[in-house]
Amino acid sequence: MAPGKTPTHSTSNSSAASQSTSYEASDDYSIWLHFDGINTSAPWRLGSYGDDGALSDSDLLELADRFDLSTDLLQTLSRQLGYCLDVDSEVNLVRIKRSKAIERADKELSKAAKLATDIQIAAEKLSELLAPLDDQFAQNKDDAAVLLAAKAKAKELRNTVAATIATITTVQETPGAAAVMVPFNKIYVWDKRRQYVIETCCYAWTEAGRTVTYSSQERTKKGTNRGGPFIDFLQSVAIKLTDPPRELSPETIRKDIDRFKKRSAEPDELTTPPDRGIDAIG
Repeated sequence: MAPGKTPTHSTSNSSAASQSTSYEASDDYSIWLHFDGINTSAPWRLGSYGDDGALSDSDLLELADRFDLSTDLLQTLSRQLGYCLDVDSEVNLVRIKRSKAIERADKELSKAAKLATDIQIAAEKLSELLAPLDDQFAQNKDDAAVLLAAKAKAKELRNTVAATIATITTVQETPGAAAVMVPFNKIYVWDKRRQYVIETCCYAWTEAGRTVTYSSQERTKKGTNRGGPFIDFLQSVAIKLTDPPRELSPETIRKDIDRFKKRSAEPDELTTPPDRGIDAIG
């Protein structure tokens, strides 16, 4: 991997080697890892839907009748929702920044070194306690061997701990030997499936000539409630895609809708003429 690049790829959630704090600024890049165990906002009904879609025929008829939408549009939506909820898709990618991962590893190594040192002190004390003991009154050789075995194990423990301290020191002094591969800021880790499901519904709603919007209603203990035809549509779809059926948090939906609307308002660099781009003058 070339220094300074920002690769985007997926891998398993396991320990991995990285670089120590002696990195150059140009080497401080981020990678994106797939992490299992991220809390989801709903119990999504995952599966291998293929082109059959995630919604049943009865679901499509119900949505078409309730929201006055064409079955063709809903069938396309169903297929796209199936892709969002494919059991093999790795959608929960989290950012791991090199410098932060190394910084966390240094802290953990310091804790490990201190703990190993404490264990070494205890191991030395253990050997000292066993050293003066004698097998003089053992009934036979087998009984006498018990004490010898205990002393040998104590010595083995002392040597093992000393070797462990030495290897931890080596790791601390070796660039790229350890990194903590966890999200640096869990605030920015969210259920991507929910986001993709909502955005897919946003596109379908827009395709039907409707406005992607919501209304603010009465306040609840969890904040301002959100309503409107599109919110009703989203909740109806969410209920059909979850097991057990569950609605999504209205406030969470609002954030995803706002995110969708913000991106939709940005110029498309692939289709916008140069004289109408975001950097156009006059």
